[in-house]
Amino acid sequence: MVAEPPPAQWTGRASALIRDRVLLGLLGFGALLFIYRWGIDDSRPHGGSFGWHAFHDQGFYYLEASSLAHLEAIPVRNFVFPPGYPVLAAPFSRVGPLGWPSGDPFFVADLAVWLLTIATIYLVGRRLFGQWFAVACTATVMLATPLVEYTVIPLNSTAVLAALMVTMLVSLAPRLRWWHGALLGIAVAFAYSARYVDAIWVAAAAITVLVARRGLAWRSNAWLAALVAGYVALLPTFYLHWRAFGSPFARSYSEYRSYHIGAHEFALGNIVPHALEGFVSPFYFDENGFRTLIARPMLSTMFFVMLAPLGWLLLLRHLRGEARILAVGFGLTTLAATVFYLSFSFTGSYGLQFGGLHYYKAWWPLWTLAAVAGAYLGVLRLAGMRQPQPPPPDVG
Repeated sequence: MVAEPPPAQWTGRASALIRDRVLLGLLGFGALLFIYRWGIDDSRPHGGSFGWHAFHDQGFYYLEASSLAHLEAIPVRNFVFPPGYPVLAAPFSRVGPLGWPSGDPFFVADLAVWLLTIATIYLVGRRLFGQWFAVACTATVMLATPLVEYTVIPLNSTAVLAALMVTMLVSLAPRLRWWHGALLGIAVAFAYSARYVDAIWVAAAAITVLVARRGLAWRSNAWLAALVAGYVALLPTFYLHWRAFGSPFARSYSEYRSYHIGAHEFALGNIVPHALEGFVSPFYFDENGFRTLIARPMLSTMFFVMLAPLGWLLLLRHLRGEARILAVGFGLTTLAATVFYLSFSFTGSYGLQFGGLHYYKAWWPLWTLAAVAGAYLGVLRLAGMRQPQPPPPDVG
């Protein structure tokens, strides 16, 4: 067993974060940006309009949240999506006719995940190349990606984003303790409870952290804490599925007949066409003759991600030891998740006009880190300047 650090040490670290005026400023700006984008979003319930309550996905999120808010099992007729994301809105679903505030009981949770993302990218960026690099990465995520646009509206991929950010924060720990492992297990369980298959990607990231930070060693209790905490965190989800479908391992996507998602929705032949439609243009590259001018391709709002592959390779050359293991694991996981969703039937031109880009959004912060690193390290190499030393592995 590893002894816990003295309370004063953790108090000092918390105080240091609170005193970080740059981080606090970024969080304050990020909160204002989120509230502004939420306030002007046309789909937000306002002025007597039901807004997204009339949408398919968001409407069912709310119905599930309402059942959970009254401590009731989700009835089969409303059990379309996993309950992990709707449960976040449960406390606010009982306030007013449609929830608080302004009929959006997901507002508080979505804002919290948005701020968690800002803090995570800042802290990871600062660990890599210092404060200015951290500010550049954070500002890029906020202002040069559509992440806030896909976070102000309820989408269960927001829960996956939260799970991934927690995993990244744990990776900053120089040595894993039992509660780090517990956080990793809860993050994987939360991803499963929100979007079943995305637990695979969060689990891969969590295993990367355990490997890099020696959390799989027998003398470490991090791996055991991850298994126990993950199992306990999954019990409510298993119970709700058992009550509705008779099996704790049922998937609501396949059990609800009018909304069936299975292996037939994924095809290798979709990868290249959907990459062209999703990244370049869903109009000039059509999907079986279907074109759309409504959806914006990803390169139109974050062209800088073209630097992400270069940045990843440069990071692998620059980093050493545990940091390189983390870069390899997170990079390969990001690549696998991206290719997986490119194969999905709903990420072509047709699905993009209904927000299909949100399937990728949990990975946009990682794309951003890699792209900004590519610009930074690339400029240093082109200018013949001395590259910064790799970050020390023992910095808290």
